[in-house]
Amino acid sequence: SCFKLSFGLILGILIILIWKKEIIFRDKINLLLRGIWGAVSMICFYIAIKMTNSGRAMLLNNTGPIFAGIFGFIFFKEKINLRVILSLLLCIIGTTLIFYDGSKNNIIGDIIALLSGIAAGFAIHYIKKYSFHFIFIIFVSYLMVNASFFLDK
Repeated sequence: SCFKLSFGLILGILIILIWKKEIIFRDKINLLLRGIWGAVSMICFYIAIKMTNSGRAMLLNNTGPIFAGIFGFIFFKEKINLRVILSLLLCIIGTTLIFYDGSKNNIIGDIIALLSGIAAGFAIHYIKKYSFHFIFIIFVSYLMVNASFFLDK
């Protein structure tokens, strides 16, 4: 909700102000692309939760590392070894089994959840390409998002 996100944002800003360290952003294009892909991933994830069950949406959303490995090889010229290939194959087989498990979940919701994982795969690459001068901002962002979830109770 808006309240949860506002609380997380205020908490994060307070922590940054108390910490009093300068945060220097480099390579703003990769930061922007990471933000766009991350936002697409989250939007698809929340839509998928409404269309399929939350467990399937979460599992398919977490296919991001599979796509990060594939995209790294195809688009970002990363080297891939046999261990990575075998790991990706096992993950792909597991994900495929979820699609064909015989349940009567909404296939459109599952596809949107998978799109969330695809977007997360791109987001992972852009965060890898982006470097922070001060890594604490990652911790603050993580804290803001996770702290806001406790306000649901």
